[in-house]
Amino acid sequence: MKRITTLAALHRASLHKRSVVCPRLRVWAKPTAAAFMMNLQGGHLMQLLQMGLFLYEPKKKKSAGLAANIGGTLAEIRNRSKKEMTSNE
Repeated sequence: MKRITTLAALHRASLHKRSVVCPRLRVWAKPTAAAFMMNLQGGHLMQLLQMGLFLYEPKKKKSAGLAANIGGTLAEIRNRSKKEMTSNE
C-alpha cells in the first residue's frame, strides 16, 4: 500500500476517486473515500496522516476462467477452435 503523507496527496486521491485506510485505528481500517476524509477537521486529519494513512488497493481474486480450465490463453483457444472447424470440413 502506498502511504499518503501530505494533504496534496490526499487531494489527488480524492480527484481519482480512490479510497484510503488507516490500519492503526479500527474506525478507519475499512476503506473510506478520500473525498470524505478531506472533509474531516484539520486536527483529526493531521493525526491520521501521522499515524499512517494509506491508499486502499482491493485484493485481486485469482479467477480460473474458461481459458484456465481448458488450457491456454483465450487467443490460443480461438485459434484451436478455428483449426478444428476447418479440419472437420
